[in-house]
Amino acid sequence: MEKKVVIIGAGLSGLACGVELKRHGVIPTVFESNSYVGGRVGTEDYQGYKLDYGFQAFLPSYELGPYFFDYKNLNLKAFSPGARIYKSGKFNHLSDPLRDPRNLLNTLFSTSATIKDKALTTKLIFSKAPAYININQSKTTLEFLKEYGFSQRYIDNFFKPFFSGVFLNKELSVSSHFFRYIFKKFSKAYASLPEKGMNQLPLQLANEIGQENITLNKSVSLDEVELTEFDYIVWAGKPENVEYHSVTTHYFKTTSNKWASKTLYLNAESNKPINHIACLTAVNPSYAPKDWHLYSVNVLQEANLEAISTHLAEMFGSEEVNQWHHLKSFKIKEALPKNPYYGKFNPGKDKVIYCGDYLESASIQGALSSGLKAARSILSRV
Repeated sequence: MEKKVVIIGAGLSGLACGVELKRHGVIPTVFESNSYVGGRVGTEDYQGYKLDYGFQAFLPSYELGPYFFDYKNLNLKAFSPGARIYKSGKFNHLSDPLRDPRNLLNTLFSTSATIKDKALTTKLIFSKAPAYININQSKTTLEFLKEYGFSQRYIDNFFKPFFSGVFLNKELSVSSHFFRYIFKKFSKAYASLPEKGMNQLPLQLANEIGQENITLNKSVSLDEVELTEFDYIVWAGKPENVEYHSVTTHYFKTTSNKWASKTLYLNAESNKPINHIACLTAVNPSYAPKDWHLYSVNVLQEANLEAISTHLAEMFGSEEVNQWHHLKSFKIKEALPKNPYYGKFNPGKDKVIYCGDYLESASIQGALSSGLKAARSILSRV
């Protein structure tokens, strides 16, 4: 007799679980409390602009990316490697000379890093990183960087602003195993945006499951009577007792193209609110109407728009920023789990199975991996 499976939650983990089940002949029923699929990975169409739910990017080098997504249909648009780092009133350009030889001289003469730092970065690029399945709670990233020999200046000027944007953690207390894994992924592929927005990732998964099998705007709890008709319940909803990092993303529009660049802008001054800035339309013009640019300004601490605008004017000049107009802000209180289990937590052996990035790693790879494990746990018993 065919087993009946319900998935509660249509974030990436729940959708990945549903896709894997359907590929093996088990058609799941999916309940989602929101009016859209994707959870924290989403895009809002707003006044002709595509506003992702916070600054997000996809690494096509994730192992599970090609397994779940059709890259051709995503039509990925790539950021440039490296970053422009702001400190003491000016920008320094740091890039990967192997993939961006045009900026070799800028990188060599950048004051954000010493010659030793640049040599160590190349060494780290070619070093062997932990396999995803072997990631665990090792020493912190900050401890690893110091032991590896990087200068405090380089850590403060590059690693902290860049990877605090990735991990949403200024202290770099994330596992060094996970840092080395992510660093390797960045060295193998460019961070990218789907042409039509980040919500194309969950929409591809939902379409494969079948929209007819997904019910939106339906909030369900584990103890509801209607769930008794199912043989297996996959809880892909909000977990209990999990702490999260938060982030606020402010979107600005402008017709000025003076600073439109595919390279990230990082702030290395710790006493200022902005962490990083991205011109999304330099990467993906479809994010805005013709002749307009869209900037994503990302903040990891409390700061009002006046403080943000003042800081932007310091970085890019008042004349430029006076041409920027605030569109909308997103405060994501539960953006990334603080202490994921890195696969060391049993997702469940009985009727109820759990999945979510908090069980794996704070990444799209982690969400997909958790959903895949949940599905295979069920498939091994049917």
